[in-house]
Amino acid sequence: MIMRFMTPAEHRDPSRPASPAEPSAETLLRAIAQQGDEPWFPSTYAASTGIARDALDGPLTDLRLAGLIEVVTWVKGRGQGYRVTEAGRRALRGAQVKPPETSPPPSLDSIPLNQRPLLVIWLLAAVCILVFLTGLVLAAWNGLSIRDYLTGQDVATVHRLGAVRGWDLVHGQWYRLLTANFTHFGLLHLLANLLALILLGAEGETVYGRWRLLWLFLFSGVGGVVVAVAITPEVVLAGASAALWGLLSALAVWLLTYRSQLPELLFQRALFRLGSIVLLNLLLGLVPGISWSGHLGGALWGALGAAWLLTERQSQHPRIRWFLRGGIGVLTLLPLLGLFLVMNWSADWTAMRQRYHLEQERRRLQEAQEQFNHEVVPRLRRISPSQLEAIERAAVLQLLRPASRRDSATLAHLREQIQQHLQDAEQIIAWLDGPPTGHAAFDLYRQQVQHYAATVQHALHLLTLMLDHPDIPSETTWHHWGQTRRQLETLWLSFQPP
Repeated sequence: MIMRFMTPAEHRDPSRPASPAEPSAETLLRAIAQQGDEPWFPSTYAASTGIARDALDGPLTDLRLAGLIEVVTWVKGRGQGYRVTEAGRRALRGAQVKPPETSPPPSLDSIPLNQRPLLVIWLLAAVCILVFLTGLVLAAWNGLSIRDYLTGQDVATVHRLGAVRGWDLVHGQWYRLLTANFTHFGLLHLLANLLALILLGAEGETVYGRWRLLWLFLFSGVGGVVVAVAITPEVVLAGASAALWGLLSALAVWLLTYRSQLPELLFQRALFRLGSIVLLNLLLGLVPGISWSGHLGGALWGALGAAWLLTERQSQHPRIRWFLRGGIGVLTLLPLLGLFLVMNWSADWTAMRQRYHLEQERRRLQEAQEQFNHEVVPRLRRISPSQLEAIERAAVLQLLRPASRRDSATLAHLREQIQQHLQDAEQIIAWLDGPPTGHAAFDLYRQQVQHYAATVQHALHLLTLMLDHPDIPSETTWHHWGQTRRQLETLWLSFQPP
């Protein structure tokens, strides 16, 4: 299902030397090196040697893929100009003895290609495996079914690992657009994507380089997830498929860009394999549970990113190259900008945001009620009318006696109890002085409690003044205190819990 590009060297028999009509890669490498810093043009070389221009495509492709030469310019009527890279100079310096002119041209195998080992692809594969194993441990730790996790039925665990849905973005968890590319629904899903990653990524890392390939993988992966979550925000999304479609389209863009430098047979075979893979994956996208929107989104962003990178690589104008390099950051943010616009204009996303705000309000109300129950309710119970009644009864008995007949121990105990209740009332008033919760019924209840605590505070202050006075309170004083006491009872009965 996943194709692998073959280089021209793989199509030739390594044991068979190049034909006289097709110069060897080493011959061309030496010819290009003789130009020094000046560009070497295949058309000029073909005209001066009498060799067919098409015969140069194979060796040039081998040298370019090996990193021994690079394209440095393009001149109308002459085509692309090449120059030897530092790796090419090292290859020439490492050559043993120049073969005599009468000896047959050496094969490509006689030149050390110095291709770097794959790095990024193995790192990406390792991250996917590590995340999957972490989910396996997490499922076992929580007592969940290992079989469900391995078969992709444990959606909750995959979501905890980093899968994404629209609700997560409303909650501000934008990092899931990236982590979703490294989570998978089951072992089969993981193995299929790992196989595609290794086969596609090996070619991609060869033709684009390590860091460009890493950027293409992440850019197309995030872009594909963005498209999928924008269209189906209620679905949990996971898997590297969007990023792999991005690599697939990036290889297609590279193939079409360098078509003139590839042998026609190689180009046709590679294009046929690419087309077959695209058609097969489009058919698989019709299977339930497959996010076709994520696949196509990844392919589109991957093609755009590849075109951007190849344009920057081939441009001969420094200003244009500087602009394209600087624009990589803006291009990277483009999918996120599109998702932001969809989230603000789509009716589905608007409804989801409204549900989120309602949930936030309920959560804030619940937290405020829990704090109220913890901080206010115990103190409120201690200053309820029934709790104050015992203190007031004992205080009245003392107030009806002349100062000389009042019990000092009882008065001291009463003052201590009154002080404790005053402290409770003051703490309630201070705690309820905070900002409102936004819930009308609960805020009204808070105001009623605060008013009650202030009334209790006033009644206890009056009682303290009466106890401190040596004489029996006057009728006016009794009336004022009694009126405050009745108001306290009325407020207590008027509470309207939310």
